[in-house]
Amino acid sequence: MMTTDWLVPRAHVVLPSGVRLAVGIADTPETRERGLMSRESLGGVEGLLFVFDEDDRHAFWMRNTLVALDIVWLDGDARVVTIAADVQPCRLPPCPRFRPSRPARYVLETAAGRLRTEGVREGDKLEIQF
Repeated sequence: MMTTDWLVPRAHVVLPSGVRLAVGIADTPETRERGLMSRESLGGVEGLLFVFDEDDRHAFWMRNTLVALDIVWLDGDARVVTIAADVQPCRLPPCPRFRPSRPARYVLETAAGRLRTEGVREGDKLEIQF
């Protein structure tokens, strides 16, 4: 049986509006590769935070992802580098890859539309509470 422990909220990301997203943590190669694949729903104040050991232009794709997502890349200070809004699932390969405009340390995936609703923009500072 496959474990999904990384999907259990272990941290919060606080948006500039004050909304707190309960997030799971993907911080190993296995959990980062699996991400939100096969997840059938994602609540409005839930997400997954990918934590990397170093800044890079980490690429993401939506293969085997069932729900549309907002994807936001954050630098080491949790400042928004790039936003890919309302990214739709990829049904058939080849699936497009999404990359930030410059290196990032963290990547947050949350329900599509959440970032627009909360007015999150590039350059905004988010707060990560581990």
